[in-house]
Amino acid sequence: MTAVAATSKAGASSSSSGGGGAAAPKQEEIIRTFQRLRQEQHAMSEKVSEVKSQISEHKSVIAALEKVSGDRTCYRMVDQALVERKVADVLPELVLMKTNLESTVALMQQQLEKKGTELVEYKAKYDIRIQGENPAAAS
Repeated sequence: MTAVAATSKAGASSSSSGGGGAAAPKQEEIIRTFQRLRQEQHAMSEKVSEVKSQISEHKSVIAALEKVSGDRTCYRMVDQALVERKVADVLPELVLMKTNLESTVALMQQQLEKKGTELVEYKAKYDIRIQGENPAAAS
């Protein structure tokens, strides 16, 4: 696990103050939130890779089915059942699925970029530095 250090740009907060009002988050909370944001970004990135893999699989099946006669029998796994269908019936469904997956990936990549921006802003807001990171890259 990577070590993370956070310093507040607003200065040191007084932990002994009993007064009301919005207190700055504690260092542990800042680090926890930063790590949660990083985990969310990583999970989103993995999901994008997974969907891209599915697109690749769809492309290869589509390419194989385009080379055979439309009245030929093929088998398709639907949930946990193997279904016998004709190529002419399956091919349009696969093309539609591939198109839907591609649009899903585009949306997911936009969300991933937003999460990256949020992470960078949070990092800058609380002056978070990751151990081993080049100080010039952090600014």
